[in-house]
Amino acid sequence: MSAIIDYLDKFDKRKKPLFSAKRNISVSDLNMVLQNQDKLWAVINEINQYDEILSNLKAEKNKNSNLILSLKPWEALDIPLELTSTASSTVLIGVVPEMADTDKIEQALNDTVPESYCEVLGKDKEQSYLLIVYLTSKEEDTMNVLKQYGFSKVNFKDLSGTAKHNINQASKNIEKIDKDIEDIENKMASYVKYKDDLEVLHDHLSIERERKIVLVNLIKTNKVFMLEGWLPENSAEQVKTFLEKSSDCFIEIIKPAEDEEFPVLLANKAIPSSVESITNMYSVPNSKELDPNAIMAPFLLLFFGLMLSDGGYGA
Repeated sequence: MSAIIDYLDKFDKRKKPLFSAKRNISVSDLNMVLQNQDKLWAVINEINQYDEILSNLKAEKNKNSNLILSLKPWEALDIPLELTSTASSTVLIGVVPEMADTDKIEQALNDTVPESYCEVLGKDKEQSYLLIVYLTSKEEDTMNVLKQYGFSKVNFKDLSGTAKHNINQASKNIEKIDKDIEDIENKMASYVKYKDDLEVLHDHLSIERERKIVLVNLIKTNKVFMLEGWLPENSAEQVKTFLEKSSDCFIEIIKPAEDEEFPVLLANKAIPSSVESITNMYSVPNSKELDPNAIMAPFLLLFFGLMLSDGGYGA
């Protein structure tokens, strides 16, 4: 689910604030999402199906792109790729290292096998691309010459037609695949409207999972259990009173030891609290450190105002 939310995020065209705070969800909103769980799971399944189709389309596009790359050096070859022989001759295509002198190869073939034809179809930084046609009866002599220059045979088994024809066909396939990908992505973009509800459902399920993990690890017997946790000091007595009234339990509030680390909950007044989101983006101070928000708030607001006014002046 998390991956789907991240995927939908790239289709979300809503303007995002510079510093985004966590959303507050009411109980009624949560209940509404939970009531629509079946619909949301159906959406997830549909997105997964579209994602699988996209993966297949992209794999097919890569296949065609690689085919074009492999055929590009042979684009000048104007005979069908499947033609490897005639009644009395053999048609051979292959490569030699770039350092090999193609003029010497042609000369050596003319001297040793006059009944042969050699054409250099192209060159790049690594190798030269050759077309060799010779009498089948002279195959041994021809191959002896080619071996001296590091010749390697190239074979396109599953292709028919010329290299240029196959390149054009692969290009058309890529155009069609790009259109199919665009159509699928447009369909997936229509699910952005479910992104907020999916985030709520994701967080709810994550909390439920953590709660079940905690329940499994609780110290408990058949009738009682023991639970330890942290809560803000200013609400400790209120929580204790509520729990004692609502259930049969024993609660002991213990202050942390001097060398004990505990979670930090920031509590600032109006102006310092306005920059807490910046602090939370990085890390809140630990229990032994000073809360920087009250000190840094005036400077952050000042610098933000300077940048905003400078941006407005520049515009």
